[in-house]
Amino acid sequence: MTDIAHALGSARGGDGEPSDPLGVALALAIACRRESDWPRIHGLAHARALALLQEAQRTRERFVSPNTFRASLVLHYAFVDLVAGRTMEPIGARARVARLRCGEYAFAHRLVASWMEALAATAAADAVRALFGS
Repeated sequence: MTDIAHALGSARGGDGEPSDPLGVALALAIACRRESDWPRIHGLAHARALALLQEAQRTRERFVSPNTFRASLVLHYAFVDLVAGRTMEPIGARARVARLRCGEYAFAHRLVASWMEALAATAAADAVRALFGS
């Protein structure tokens, strides 16, 4: 576990810059299956996830301020699903909690989950490069 954390912490991207802290935190949480990293992930990701949801044509009007609780819920559920490796509860129940239609929720969840997965994969690739060379 410490080797994974050290590799992720010291990883650098292809341009020599340190990996994105959010990607590193996500990769570590997914690799170690730690849902306890949620507060840190939320702090790093909330503003970026909200901007991502507001940029999407399909979800723009549902994620405007002061309704940012929806973005927090979508972000949290996407994080839990990524850490668990599967969907933990039905989409309809999650959509009701977020006060969204099922289709809107499913789109937002896919958008945020794929974005988080891409960040984690990039950080993990940087860590592999740091450990084993190019």
